[in-house]
Amino acid sequence: MSMYKRTSIVIISLLMAILGKAHSVSGVVIDEQTKEPLPGVYVTLINDSAKVLMSSTTNGNGWFSLKDVNVAEAFVGLSYMGYETQKIMVNIDGGDLDLGEIKLSPKSTMLSVVSSPSTISGWSTKEYYAW
Repeated sequence: MSMYKRTSIVIISLLMAILGKAHSVSGVVIDEQTKEPLPGVYVTLINDSAKVLMSSTTNGNGWFSLKDVNVAEAFVGLSYMGYETQKIMVNIDGGDLDLGEIKLSPKSTMLSVVSSPSTISGWSTKEYYAW
């Protein structure tokens, strides 16, 4: 094998290793108000066609990691019951990406009045306000 062919094979192999490397996206999800970590947050990697490429959940410390990411640009979606859903555009082609602390805001939902009528004679009806 000629020197030219060997050098070409080495260069092509190196390029394939560099360009084909899968990366990871990680971060910690916290409550915006209390700054406490949020365990169990549903984390997704979504392409520009709104297709979910992979998903995970945060651990007990609010940390997540999406591994073997093979796209250059995508969105990280975060959803958690009682909190506003968040979508972050990320550029992953530069290597592993640490998003640091991601703050989720609690949803403020106003509920209507709940009445609890009494069945015992002489007792009044109670009203409870939930928010």
